[in-house]
Amino acid sequence: MRGTTSAMTMTRPDRSAYHWGEDGLAGISDDKQLLCFSLALWNNKDPILKERLFGLTNSESNNGEDVKEYYFYIDSTPTHSYMKYLYKYPQVAFPYGDLVATNKGRNRGEMEYELLDTSVFNGDSTGTLRSMKIASCS
Repeated sequence: MRGTTSAMTMTRPDRSAYHWGEDGLAGISDDKQLLCFSLALWNNKDPILKERLFGLTNSESNNGEDVKEYYFYIDSTPTHSYMKYLYKYPQVAFPYGDLVATNKGRNRGEMEYELLDTSVFNGDSTGTLRSMKIASCS
């Protein structure tokens, strides 16, 4: 049986439906996961909307599965009536192919090739979603 991570490479997520909303950016849901909400971003350079975090599968990486983005849940209430989330989003084209090719070409003894190793954050090319406040719906 194949795991979901080996079946879901970077070229396939935009063709699959959200079932439970667990993989969206800064995603939240109600207690029964009937209503799910998450962000979709676009930097005007990528061919797709940024709806999910980009990561490598076991076969694409030299050290196992790994998310190649920078995101932080800074603060939140249990109900998400208040939530603060930090996401580092490059304002140049995201280096999907470079990250896959470089990591796939490395052996397990080498360090992983990370997003910071690319040039996407050089200079003033970072769009940062500093905070997001969500009002309670109850």
